[in-house]
Amino acid sequence: MGGAVHHTAEFAAYGSSASADRAVLDGAFGLAAAAGAAARDPRQRARLLGGSPR
Repeated sequence: MGGAVHHTAEFAAYGSSASADRAVLDGAFGLAAAAGAAARDPRQRARLLGGSPR
């Protein structure tokens, strides 16, 4: 992040940029896609929920 550290004006500028917004959305999409893939796979779903696959 260009040498910025937490709780500085520089950090706030980087964190409020369009690219920071995009990074948050990309991360959210990736997590949602992974959760969806696990939910559609009976073995993964059972493993994550602690049950047995049907």
